[in-house]
Amino acid sequence: MLTGNVTFDVLDRLSGPRSVMPYAVVGAGLFQTTQQFPSNETFTSSEGAFTAGGGVRTLLGKYVTVGAEARVGWELHLRVNGTIGIQLGK
Repeated sequence: MLTGNVTFDVLDRLSGPRSVMPYAVVGAGLFQTTQQFPSNETFTSSEGAFTAGGGVRTLLGKYVTVGAEARVGWELHLRVNGTIGIQLGK
C-alpha cells in the first residue's frame, strides 16, 4: 500500500503548547495485492485506496514527534500505526 497523507490537528495550537495533540488523518493512493495459488498461478490486483482515521502525537525533544493512530480504509481494512515525525516551523 502506498498513500499520500494529510493530518489535521484537532485542537488549536494557538491556545498554548500541549503535551498530547490529537489529530485526524486522510490518505489516498494505491493498494496492490498478489496471491500465489497451489497450481503455481499468480494473481496480482492493483486499485485505488483511501484511508481515514485519527491518532495522538507528542513532542519528543524540540522537533521530533512520536505517536499512534488507527485508520479504516478501502480496500477494506483496519490499520494501527506507530509514527515518528519531524516538526517543521514553529
